[in-house]
Amino acid sequence: MNEFSKTIYLAVDTLYKGQEQHKTIKISSPSSAGVCGIFPKVGEHWLVFAYTDEANYKTDLCTRTKNMNPKAWDYKKDELDNDLKFLTGKLK
Repeated sequence: MNEFSKTIYLAVDTLYKGQEQHKTIKISSPSSAGVCGIFPKVGEHWLVFAYTDEANYKTDLCTRTKNMNPKAWDYKKDELDNDLKFLTGKLK
């Protein structure tokens, strides 16, 4: 961890891909919105696309990670629906 990244702890509701079966995960993200950092707030639901780097989970907005709150400034319902259909195998 460095000054350009931050650690976030997220509760996992649904795991679509991968092997981990944890209820909470520790993930790092850039500490600035200017480099696509995410800023989840308590109570929000996020669709997180994460990757590992030396056994640590990482994510940023460039991975298609997005806030699922319809009132979020960057909410895109069509994009979210397509991502969920893809992950559940229902995309045609």
